Amino acid sequence: MLLCVAAATAQYTLSSFTGDVKVKHAGKIAPAEKGMRIGAFDLIIIAEGAQAVVFDKASSSEYTRTTPGEISPNNLVIEAKKAAGSNLANVHRNVGIGKGNSEEEGKMYVEKGKITLALEEYDPAGEEFMIDAKVLAQHIVNSINSIELSRLGDKFPVSLKCVSADGALHFQLDNTTSEPLYINVIKIVTDDKGNRDIRISELGQPVGCYVILPDQAIMRSQTKGARECDRHILVATHYYFSIDELIENIAVNLAESTTHRPTLELPIYLKAF
Repeated sequence: MLLCVAAATAQYTLSSFTGDVKVKHAGKIAPAEKGMRIGAFDLIIIAEGAQAVVFDKASSSEYTRTTPGEISPNNLVIEAKKAAGSNLANVHRNVGIGKGNSEEEGKMYVEKGKITLALEEYDPAGEEFMIDAKVLAQHIVNSINSIELSRLGDKFPVSLKCVSADGALHFQLDNTTSEPLYINVIKIVTDDKGNRDIRISELGQPVGCYVILPDQAIMRSQTKGARECDRHILVATHYYFSIDELIENIAVNLAESTTHRPTLELPIYLKAF
């Protein structure tokens, strides 16, 4: 009963819409208006080729609907959460654990709390998982040690351009996949004795990650000041990862004398420049 009351009193707003969208309330149909309040069980009528974006005040989230027909805000949110949960379970089932399914390798994805409300809006399915920094770090170090850096990124799944020349840095990425991409850039600094130090790149995001939705693109540049002897590695995955924990674990792996076997089957994409 409490759930029913909560649903009935939920506050929904039509954030935006394109095309022919109408709202049916108490049997009467009215043209949609941006910012209009909609009852939980009112009907949003979406014509062919139209789109409606509904804001749910209770969760501070937006939900987009492009399927033609009638749907209530309450059912729209339920369907969106079911779809996100289904996608989440599918990812967890298919790529959730490293090859061999051994406890030592650790899980590729680990359960986590909510990141931020903003991030949930970008990727509703991503709020439950983040990539285990230990597994990601081991994969990156294995790749650095087993693949020529010039070939790192030969199998990058999307359009990517990386340039490092004459003190300038640049990367441009176009997410042509059907899932969000979380990316960041780390830097390998090598001293005169061959010791390697891992830091955040000038083009990196020091807090969190860049989140690139499907059909979105990002471009970052630095026009001068970069050292030619440093190497930058762009890291891309389909779920959030902590850059601080990643750098810390890469340093630990580089310091170890033991060589781990590569885990190249994991959905982690790297590009050195």
